[in-house]
Formats: sequence, C-alpha cells, structure tokens
Amino acid sequence: MKKLFFLITISVTIITTYASPSFYLIKDGKSFHSIWLSNPKNKEMMNAAIVFNKYFEQISGHTLLFSNSKTLTKTKIAFVLRTKNEKPVLTDEGFIIETIDDNLIFSAQTTKGLENAVYSFFEKYMGCRYYAHDAIVIPKKQDFEVPCIYEVSNPAFSFRTIYYYEAFQEGYSRWNMLSNATQSEDNASQISFGWGLWVHTMHKLVSPEIYFESHPEYFAMRNGIRVKDQLCLSNPEVLKITIKSLKKEIAKNPKAKYWSVSQMDNFSYCLCDKCRMIDSIEGSPSGSIIRFVNDVAKNFPDKVVSTLAYQYSRQVPTITKPLPNVNIMLCSIECERSKPIDYYTGTGSFTNDIESWAKVSSNILVWDYLINFQHIVNPFPNFHVLAPNIKLFARNHVNMLFEQGYADVGGEFNKLRCYMLAKLMWNPEANSDSIMNDFLNGYYGAAGPFIRQYIDIETAELIRSAKTLGTEPPVNHVNGFLSIANLTTYFKIFENALNAVKDDVEKQKRVNVAMNSVRYAWLEVCKSIPFTNDWIFAKNTNGDYVVKEEALKMLNDFTNIASKSGLKRTHENKLSLMEYENSMMNYFNNGCVKHLAVNKPISFEIPCDPKYAATEGCLVDGIHGTSDYQLMWQGWYGKDAIATIDLEKNTFIENVKVTCMDDSQSWILLPKTISVETSLDGKSWKNAASITNEDWGKKIDKQNKTFILMFNKVEARYVKLSITNIGNLPSWRGENGYAWLFVDEIEVF
Repeated sequence: MKKLFFLITISVTIITTYASPSFYLIKDGKSFHSIWLSNPKNKEMMNAAIVFNKYFEQISGHTLLFSNSKTLTKTKIAFVLRTKNEKPVLTDEGFIIETIDDNLIFSAQTTKGLENAVYSFFEKYMGCRYYAHDAIVIPKKQDFEVPCIYEVSNPAFSFRTIYYYEAFQEGYSRWNMLSNATQSEDNASQISFGWGLWVHTMHKLVSPEIYFESHPEYFAMRNGIRVKDQLCLSNPEVLKITIKSLKKEIAKNPKAKYWSVSQMDNFSYCLCDKCRMIDSIEGSPSGSIIRFVNDVAKNFPDKVVSTLAYQYSRQVPTITKPLPNVNIMLCSIECERSKPIDYYTGTGSFTNDIESWAKVSSNILVWDYLINFQHIVNPFPNFHVLAPNIKLFARNHVNMLFEQGYADVGGEFNKLRCYMLAKLMWNPEANSDSIMNDFLNGYYGAAGPFIRQYIDIETAELIRSAKTLGTEPPVNHVNGFLSIANLTTYFKIFENALNAVKDDVEKQKRVNVAMNSVRYAWLEVCKSIPFTNDWIFAKNTNGDYVVKEEALKMLNDFTNIASKSGLKRTHENKLSLMEYENSMMNYFNNGCVKHLAVNKPISFEIPCDPKYAATEGCLVDGIHGTSDYQLMWQGWYGKDAIATIDLEKNTFIENVKVTCMDDSQSWILLPKTISVETSLDGKSWKNAASITNEDWGKKIDKQNKTFILMFNKVEARYVKLSITNIGNLPSWRGENGYAWLFVDEIEVF
C-alpha cells in the first residue's frame, strides 16, 4: 500500500504510517469515533468540527464527543492546521482528506480549508447534496464504511463567485465552496466579503453631481464638449480626488482587501488631447486607465485596486503594465455563447485578449456572462460551453472568476447552471455531464432524464442552426432551436416529465418552472411571425384579426407559474412580471389595427437601411412592431423617412398616426418633426398637419411613442408623411455619429 507521511503541527507528535484499510465510521447506527482538534482553542477550527458533528448527527442520529487527548490516537475525526511550507502545497482554501489507522483526518492551512474539507467529505463520500435551498439531501445511514482515502484538493481559482440567487444563500455558498457573500438586509449589494467597492466606481469617487458644474474639465471630452459619462484620467486633480475619496471609503471598511477604481458602464471615454495621446501611444483606451489606476494603487500598497478591461478597454496596453496590486477585471460581454470562447482566435478576439493580459499580469479576474439579459426567462442552451470556457480561463492563469447570471429569484435553469458552475470553478476538469445528471436526477427526480433530453435536443438544434447565442430576441432562432416544430417537441418532452412525477407535488412545481422558459419562448416567437399559421392572431368570421385562445392560455399559465416561483422580471433590470403581462395583453388587444392604409402601396423618397428593412410593406400591414427594433421596424441612419401612401381611391381622412422608437443606447432617437401632406393626383400637395416633438434630442427612457396628427377632414388619394431625423447624435450621447430613426406602423383614418 502507498506509504503516507503525516505531520501534526502541535507539540512534537509525528505519525508515520501506512494507509489503513477501510473502517466503519457508523455501525448499527452507532459510532465509536470522537472529534480531535490540533488546536482546541482555535474557535474557527472548533466551528468546522461543529459543522461536521451537525451533519453527522443528521445522518447517523449519533453525536460525536470531543477528545481531550493531546495527541492523535485511533478512532478520531481529526482537524489539523498545517504550516505553509508543508508538502503537498495547499492554497488558502485547499485541503487534504486522508484515513490513517482508523482516523479520518481533515487538514488545511486555514480554517476555511478545513470547512471545505468537511463539506467535500459529506458530499463525495456520504452522498449529501446541496442542490438548492429547497433541495438539500442528507441521507440517513445505519452503517457507513470509510474507504481508504488520500485526497489533496486545491481550487482552480482563489475567488469563485456566481451571480445567481442561490449562490448568495449561506448554506449554498458554504456547501458548494464559493466566495459569495451571504445576503442580508445590511449587505444586500455586497458581491463577496473582502471587496470594498465592486465595479463602475469612478463616479462614486469623483461625483459629477459635486464637480461637473464647477469643474467640467474633470470629465470626459467627447466631440469637443465635456460630458458626465466618464472621467478625464489625464487630469492630475482627478487623480488627487480619487485617492482622497478612496481613502475615505477604505476607512469605512478597513478589512476589505479589494477596491474597484473602474470605468462607468458606457463607451464615452475621454478624447481630450492628452488622453488621446496616451491611448495612441498605448494602442488602446486601456492605456490611460492602467496608468491612472497604477498611480492610485501606489498609494495603497496593502490593498488591491481593481479595474475593468471592458468593452472599449478590453485590449491590453502595449507599454504600461499593471502593478502587482492592480487587479484586471476582464469581461467577456461581447462573446457569443453557442461556441466555446476559444473557438474564435486572432486579433480582437477574447481569446487573444486574455492571452495578452496573462502575459503582463498574474492578478486577473474574469467576468463571464451566462444568460440573455434582455430575456432572462428564455431558453439559453449554453451548458456545453461552460466547462471549455472555464478551462480557458484556468489555462491563462486567471486566479479569480465571476460568473454573471441573475441574482434575483428566477431566470432560466438558474439552479442547474449555478450548481454546475460551482463544481467546475473548483475543478475545471470535473465531468460536466455527470454534474448535470446528478443535479437533474436529484432535483427533478424521475423527470430528470426527460429534462436532460430537452437540453440535449435544444443544444443540438442550436449548434445545427449555426446561429449565435447572446442577447438577441427569441424570434431570431425561429429557424433554429426555437422553431415551432422544436417548441412543439419541447412541450411534449415536458409533458412526459410532468407525468413522470405526477404523484410528487414539489417536483411537479419544479418541472413547471423549467417548462416556463418554453412557454415564454412560444409567446415571444409567435407574436413576431405575422401572417403565418403559428402567429398569435387568427382571423375571425368578420375577417378581423383576434388573439388565439391558445395564446391567452399560454400567457396565463406563464404568469401564474412565474408568480408562484417568485420571478420578478423578464428583463435584467426592468419589465416586472406584471408589466410583461400588461404589455402582452396590450399587444393582444392592440397589436393588430384596421385603418385606411392597410396593405396599400407605399414608396419612399429615401430607402431605409438594408440592415433594418424588415419586410416590404411592413409599415402599412396593420401590425404593430414590438420592443425589438430588429423586427417589423424600418430604420434610417441619419436620414429622414419620407413615405407616400397610395390609398388607391379618393378617400376622406382626418388623422394620421405613426409610431417611432427611442432607444438611445442603440443610437435610436425619436424624430424632430413630423408633417402630413395630401394630394388627389400625387403631384399637387397640400399641408394637412405638422408637429414638433418636444422630446427630440432629449435623454429619455427606451419607449415606443405614437404621434397623432389631427386635421380637418380632407379628401385625398395620396398621403405623404415626412418624419425628420434629428441628424447628429446629441452631445450628451458622447458619440460622433448620426441618429437612427426607426418607424413602425403608419395608420391613416
């Protein structure tokens, strides 16, 4: 048998022995073992032992006594703290589990490592599971034989945080060995203990509310003017204020090690001459950031200053290297999720960027993304890329990992994804299929194999379609994994799953929550495929389009199940469940509209952009677009929309309605003016009405706005609508470019 050497780091006791054969820890519901601590005065070590005793009692019905022996003798559950120079080398959270002479020994360099050893032992050897707060498995055992064990385990990442609701529950975080803070009312926004400020902190440190009016030069120069969006990082006063503000923040929480000094969540970085010169020399806007953050970090040598490599700052600077106490928070937000990240290589790819950062820093946190934030309930078959991506991060010496899901209750397969990630973040080489099956069978019982079948089919269909997976609307996959045929298949699989657990109310609820993603996808897809057999509307006997009973039932089922499960939103930070239901009911009632221009010929003086042409005649098809501008909308970049409608006969009209979109994040802004002209012959025109949009160029919430132009009843055959684009983006947008003008249905009455 393998010879093992074990050093007890109290007094001078050394055990040198051969590994023992298996032994009974529990026999006939009893145990003759006791708990032994290498340092009984260490309260945290005692806490780890108490955790062991707590679950041991639940399993066996037997409570272990604590040994008063000063040395380790037989039949002990031993807890031992090692010194840092002992081999094998352990990280702060790593541990060793081994059996020697009928002793079960947990050893680690820290008490956190000892706690991890306890939870790992119960899960790996005693069959315990913490799938979720509502699915904890602690099996009862009358007999338990401990096999010969020698296990050394270190986590692949020193920081392992998952942004899902489950991961912030105390029991979950401990059982699954995560770095998440446990949430309570006084720390509800804290991601992880040890962090003072988390992310997007520049405005907290240099507030535009305090400084912008008196010192606009502290803020970013964009298109010749100063804007509040970001800071001017080449301004020495900004550095002084940042350092002063950070000192105050640290004084409030001196134990925290990590402090974020990072860009705001927009693209409006400073383009003043000095910042632009620095970034030109460095080959990336990250150049001015790293220089600035390095100067901050020099003032806090006992802390780690974290900054973002995010969107415009993702590329590594060519000259300046981050200081050792600067943490690079590298974000993969642009990556699509149908393929592993390292499928794409070369300049501009995330693979290239992570490899480049790894060459200049050994202090990297990867911020990875897991769901469709625009449609958090929608099916998102990315399970096949989780392990490959985490292996990529580990390969490039990333030492910290943050996986962003959805931290509130809800989100598609949130508990499954959270469980898989927790296991893979500790050990990227673990078998992801086995982890998934373990969860599905444990959480869903007899329905588990059916849900696995569903996941396998939707994943295969996604891959077959060659479509990308990101934040696109569900209907983008109508010819892929969310085709009507596939959705029909998924419903059948879930019906089989429900039938498999028909006598288990709790598991029926769990299956229904999982099935709700398919209900949501059906609603979103079917409302966006007009004039097909699968559209949510159908003609009644009068020839009018009315919503199908099937759609009403689907929405009712979706909202009822979502409400009972605790889902609050269908979007990352808006569209509450009630708002979503109301918006769908509004679309059911008003999505189809009858007016005089329906299906009449329409022409444009300036064609819309080919990328956003929707379908021919879509502006007079009697169907309103949704909140997704990619569908049923037409867009003009920097140009006016001038449309002429032929009513095909002389008709009396008295108002025109037109719906436009405002989504400034996507450069889409409401028009400046709208005017209506009428004609009997298409040659001689009379002005009927004109309006000026009072909100043009203003920063407003994303919305679809319907403009109504009323006028005295007039006879006309031709109607010309001139919708004026605002032209250049407003200065507050911080970008040099033109506005998009997006137009939906033009209604004539």
